[in-house]
Amino acid sequence: INAPPSKVKDLVRDVTLARRWDSMCKEGKVIEVIDENTSVINLMYETRMCILKTARDFCILYHTFHSNGTYILVRCFGYID
Repeated sequence: INAPPSKVKDLVRDVTLARRWDSMCKEGKVIEVIDENTSVINLMYETRMCILKTARDFCILYHTFHSNGTYILVRCFGYID
C-alpha cells in the first residue's frame, strides 16, 4: 500500500469501510467507543461455499497504539452463535 502508516491505520480502523477491502464482510458497525484508541465493534460476514451461504457474526474489542513510529492494531474476537 502506497500510503503513510497513519492513513492505513485510519482505513483499517473504520469498520464502516470494511466491505471495501474484505469481500466476505457484509456489515461493520461500532457498538461502543471506549476511548480514542479502543472500541467494541460488530462485524457480520457472509461466505459462500458452492451454493451454501453461511453467516458469521463477531463482536470484537479493538485497540490501537503507536510505539516508535509503528502502529499496532489488536483485535480480540468473540464469536456470536
